[in-house]
Amino acid sequence: MGGWCYYGINAAQSPAFKETDNVGKFMTFGQGDLSNEMQELILKAIKHDITPLIKHTDLDTLDFNPRSKKGSWVIPWYSTDGEKALKGLAEFLSDQGLVAKPSLREIIIFHLNMTNKLDW
Repeated sequence: MGGWCYYGINAAQSPAFKETDNVGKFMTFGQGDLSNEMQELILKAIKHDITPLIKHTDLDTLDFNPRSKKGSWVIPWYSTDGEKALKGLAEFLSDQGLVAKPSLREIIIFHLNMTNKLDW
């Protein structure tokens, strides 16, 4: 299906969640083969309702995919835009070592930058 392998709900049949909706997502990047461990994490996240939808680059398309640089792939981990759902997904990915935990300094800088971007 367009160079992607999907896990979770069938987005084409579910009106409750579509990639085009206002959703949150985290992305994991890598090169070469997708490890068995990563595939197990994808299935674990779906089984435990951490995320409704995950997809990854179809590794069979890497050779002729113009967006893939040297066999690179991506895994978007989708979430609803709700705070609880996003925090749950972030915690899961962080516990698995897939996203770095920000330092207090990074959190403060992020919030300062966001405050400056808002139209008060």
